[in-house]
Amino acid sequence: MTDALCVELHASGIEVSIIEPGNVATPIREKSKASADTREAKFPDIASRIYGRQMAAVRRFAEKAAGAGIDTDVVAQAVAHALMARRPKTRYLVGRDAKVRASSRRD
Repeated sequence: MTDALCVELHASGIEVSIIEPGNVATPIREKSKASADTREAKFPDIASRIYGRQMAAVRRFAEKAAGAGIDTDVVAQAVAHALMARRPKTRYLVGRDAKVRASSRRD
């Protein structure tokens, strides 16, 4: 949608940028974990037997991702640059995982 908006507004001289952050270190991870713990505690035993391995795998993935998040200041710097630059980029990929994800979409 951002690309379409760029095309639509170009003739009006309006610059459009999108900030695409990867994994960002925020407190939401702790809130999500606490919420998942509460929900999981209420699961019937059969749910744990059927889905236990999958739930454990998701938890491991989430814990690994939580340790790899970029600082929010890095995202804020990209936003500030997009707002203040004389010629802002159309797309700001912030963080290594954002760049990896973007390159895999192009293939």
